[in-house]
Amino acid sequence: MLMSSCPRTFGSFAEALLSGRRLIETIPPNWFTPTTMLEAEGWPDLTATSLADWRSSRRGDCDAGAADWVLVLALTRMAHPVCNPEGWRFVAHATGGIWSETKLLAVRKLGLTDLGHSLAQDVARHWAGSNVNARYAAMDQLVEYRSCLQNHGLDCNLHIQDLAEAFYPIDLDEIALERLAGEVPEDARNFLDHGAMTLALLSSNCTER
Repeated sequence: MLMSSCPRTFGSFAEALLSGRRLIETIPPNWFTPTTMLEAEGWPDLTATSLADWRSSRRGDCDAGAADWVLVLALTRMAHPVCNPEGWRFVAHATGGIWSETKLLAVRKLGLTDLGHSLAQDVARHWAGSNVNARYAAMDQLVEYRSCLQNHGLDCNLHIQDLAEAFYPIDLDEIALERLAGEVPEDARNFLDHGAMTLALLSSNCTER
């Protein structure tokens, strides 16, 4: 298959799953669009490599127009068929700070509630520059992240192994959807407490200090 610099549409998600669920690592690399290239499609600008260059830092406020984060439904290992593939896409997202680990994901972007926006701001800015990566993280870091979520009635018990700077997993359940998501697609409800799908906050990855 020829490589293409053009972002693939949601049709590639449906195409990939014509024969059923599929390991994400087996999806052709050219089907993954870097999240840094999606601003024209309503995503935040995720190109900043230093917290000082985030839009929310430059503007000196944290209104929705300055957001440096986005909430998604995410499939991190296995891509499963969904009721409505529209809005789903394969993305490559830089994480882990100086570890520079690229996560390959299937995601659907969601809107944020006011509470979701506030939590996203707190989490993304607090962990920016931390270089946290579940494979290398200290136990104290994992406990701190989980405690932060639990203070809001949320958890990451099923997906803590995916935690990395710029990728913040939140277990998918009714409470998380109600508190964080501005809209709840049927796909989310079909995977409640399933373990295969997670909510996640994505932000810019800080590789500079």
